[in-house]
Amino acid sequence: MRNFSLELNQLKVFREVAKDCNMTRAAQKLGLTQPAISTVIKKIENGLGIELFDRASRPMRLTAAGHVLFKRGNGAIELIETILADMYRTANGKNPDIRLGCSEAIMNIFGGELVSLLASKPGRLTLSSGTSLEVSDKLRNKEIDISLSTDPLTKDDGVQNIQLLEDEFLLVIPKEIHDKIRPKSISDLNEFLEKTPYVRAGKTTMDYFQTERLLRTLNFQKFDSIEIDSCLAMAIVVAEGNGWAILPTFSLLQASYFLPQLSFLSFKGKNAERRFYISYEDTVFEPTAENISSSLKTYLHEKVIPMVRELKPGLEKFIKA
Repeated sequence: MRNFSLELNQLKVFREVAKDCNMTRAAQKLGLTQPAISTVIKKIENGLGIELFDRASRPMRLTAAGHVLFKRGNGAIELIETILADMYRTANGKNPDIRLGCSEAIMNIFGGELVSLLASKPGRLTLSSGTSLEVSDKLRNKEIDISLSTDPLTKDDGVQNIQLLEDEFLLVIPKEIHDKIRPKSISDLNEFLEKTPYVRAGKTTMDYFQTERLLRTLNFQKFDSIEIDSCLAMAIVVAEGNGWAILPTFSLLQASYFLPQLSFLSFKGKNAERRFYISYEDTVFEPTAENISSSLKTYLHEKVIPMVRELKPGLEKFIKA
């Protein structure tokens, strides 16, 4: 490979010519002369030692190498222009354009605070939500810039993580059952749990794997189950007395209307914690990620925990930052 540096302006000229393989029209669009366009193309070809256009053809057309540069070059131009725009915004104390993906638990509880934080400075903001697995896939496929989820993408090279928050999985039962049995530990509920349907998380969620591990610690030989991929729906089923579930604390908050009808017990000492991470690849988003972390932790202590304490006293101790 030759030691030749392809300049951004040269790439832009090539892109315009390659669109319809016509130097005259490219010159008109770029406000240059046709000889100037021809000179740029020849400089690229001489520098690379590769012909980009087949001039023996009438009209001329892209060579195989030219096709590669045209297809890949568009993405390179957009990336460089985005980087430059983000650099100028950052230098002026403004946010870069941000595509943020959040797990549903984060979006439902912190979505408003995220908008207030990130929309306070110019720069286009896009928020999307889904399961943690869906959000991490979007970051992996470069459809978003920052993810807030329970998946730290530890197997992906180049991903940076900031641990954000932590909540705990709890055994959730109807309050009327708790008031009747008055259990001091989960083992006091064995008879009820074995005779009542278990409302389990859907297999497409991150929660499924951890709740299944916690389920195994109960050592049940046989039980009926209902699979639901919505934490809110799971909580409603339990609140209406149709089963029991293992749910993380933040997910219970999404069912705040039904909290008075629910009771919960802790899996003490059984690694029931669930952690949320802020993940990103491009270091340009590091200051934004750190700002999100600091702001959401403050919001958790000042707003969320007092709200949880008022909704369901005692539930707040299962949330940490």
